Amino acid sequence: MNIIRKIKYEILLYKWRRKGHRKKTVRMKVANVLSVFEQFNRENIRYVVLRWFDDVPITVAQEATYDKDIDMLIDVADIEKIALIACQNPGAIKCDLYGITGAYGTAYKGMPYYPPVLAECILNDRVMHEKGFFVPAPKTHFYSLGFHLVYHKGLESGIPTGCDIATEPNPKRPFRQLMENFGEELGVAIEKPYTLLALHNYLKEQNWYMPPDLLERWPKQTAWHKFLLQYERGQMEQWVQKLSHVIVFFVREDAMAPEYVADIKRLLEETFEIIKVEDLNEKQVASVSRNVRGGNWIEHGKSTFIGPAMAVICYDHNPQPFDDPEKARKYPLVKNKNVFRKHEIRKHLNADKTLPRKLHAMHGSDNGYESQHMLRAIYGDELEKVNQEIYAKISSDSR
Repeated sequence: MNIIRKIKYEILLYKWRRKGHRKKTVRMKVANVLSVFEQFNRENIRYVVLRWFDDVPITVAQEATYDKDIDMLIDVADIEKIALIACQNPGAIKCDLYGITGAYGTAYKGMPYYPPVLAECILNDRVMHEKGFFVPAPKTHFYSLGFHLVYHKGLESGIPTGCDIATEPNPKRPFRQLMENFGEELGVAIEKPYTLLALHNYLKEQNWYMPPDLLERWPKQTAWHKFLLQYERGQMEQWVQKLSHVIVFFVREDAMAPEYVADIKRLLEETFEIIKVEDLNEKQVASVSRNVRGGNWIEHGKSTFIGPAMAVICYDHNPQPFDDPEKARKYPLVKNKNVFRKHEIRKHLNADKTLPRKLHAMHGSDNGYESQHMLRAIYGDELEKVNQEIYAKISSDSR
């Protein structure tokens, strides 16, 4: 690498990192788009072009008139290779880069663009497009495009909501018709005409939706997003009222050594009554990983999956009001400060200086709605039965 190119490369990496700190998305500008993708392929870079493949310019003439962006999902482990290739092909074609974890400026307003577990699915299930770049395989493309339209675009998609909220009458593309045609090709069982609510329910059935605990934290909040959150909460309301002080903790695989599990249980029992301990089977691990804030299961700054292995369902007989205004800005969904017991347990486990790396160890629900959502991810159709068992246990304890 010559000295000028090296300086440009270092400056570009610096700018990308600064964008990450400022919660802005990395944008690279290139020319020779087809050559860029050929270099990506030779370097075994994990990427996909997310959508609108037919628009991607692959000739000089096409690049001269191209006025859109190319949205790409990448593995942040390849960010330095990508930066080098971008420096070798400077130009005017804008490419927005979204990473699995959102590290190094590849996030959307500070959050991963897709839940990391789903982003991994997209990158793992990719195929070569006839134009010479990787794209999601057809069914995964339908899911990821549906996710984009329902949660990223939302009202801007122009797709009717399925409720009394109006959408953009003149969307940039005929998104509803495009999705219906695509769904028909794949044999997708959604009644026409498509609505955002019908797409949401279908994606939920496929474990490809934005779960309520992420939806509530999503940086783009419109009337549609707020409706959808209340729609999901309405299905939990009865048991949230009855089991408002149930807290669900997940122990990750990295903390499943017998001595760690013993410490976790002991320290939880100092504050809560442990109602149930569930060693998660393969199906439950998959469900929790996809349905409970996917970022919790990917190692920070990497693409290493460290999944949930055990659920510890607790009841708090003595909840404490959370009245720290400064801390509340960071944790606006917490009402009971005892949920922060997980932080103390992490600190205890990481006091062991012989650990090769810091353990994140466990996650927990912030409120009654999240507890019900997590229980549904674990038990699925058995949730009603499990809720009744928990309620019976708590009622007998209080007598």
